[in-house]
Amino acid sequence: MMVQVHRSKSTAGGLSICKKAFKIIAIVGFITISIVYYFHPSDIDTSVHGVSIKEEQQELISANDIVNDPTDGEVEVEGNAKNEVKLGKEAIIRTTMGDIHIQLFPEDTPKTVENFSGHARSGYYENVIFHSVIKGFMIQTGDPRGNGTGGKSIWGGEFEDEFVKSLRHDRKFTVSMANAGPNTNGSQFFITTVPCPWLDDMHTVFGRVTKGMDVVTKIESVKVNKMDKPYEEVSILSVDIIS
Repeated sequence: MMVQVHRSKSTAGGLSICKKAFKIIAIVGFITISIVYYFHPSDIDTSVHGVSIKEEQQELISANDIVNDPTDGEVEVEGNAKNEVKLGKEAIIRTTMGDIHIQLFPEDTPKTVENFSGHARSGYYENVIFHSVIKGFMIQTGDPRGNGTGGKSIWGGEFEDEFVKSLRHDRKFTVSMANAGPNTNGSQFFITTVPCPWLDDMHTVFGRVTKGMDVVTKIESVKVNKMDKPYEEVSILSVDIIS
């Protein structure tokens, strides 16, 4: 077992947001399991799974907490990847706490919007939970496993980033792809609740919330455990795509 500690610092709007990230990778045979843990600053100098956390190891959340590691039993992508998917211009994410309306950017991020639209139309996101909720940062969903380690694209694997200078993490309610590093987009995405400029050129921005900001705020405010997972599940009922 190898433990990697990733460090970075940044300040957004005068507020420094620090957290600690530990990526534990266990290799057994041909199966690689990756788990990333995020701990709040209040957890400093505690011991987690035998790893002592020092104050100097405080880190900025980078949202690189998604490992697209499909295994047997994961929900399969419906439809033929070769079939043309009509890109949506808007989406309505219907959740158990209300509807979130999103403006999409198909002209700037065509592949990302195609992937999101394809998953939405196939029902891939139905009953998928918000598995990571971090107040003062973001709410994350899109993983059919519900633990942050799953999800794949409509093409069956990962696809490349689409960074656009006019689409930045410069405001809250930005919709962006979660990943495990460069060009590893699958199905998971997040909605920011604060400006997050340090995520620029690391995560593809493909939408903005236009209505239902109060729903995002309500989800952000739910009680979570030490893994930032809500105690009471908040899930997606369906996603409507408007062309």
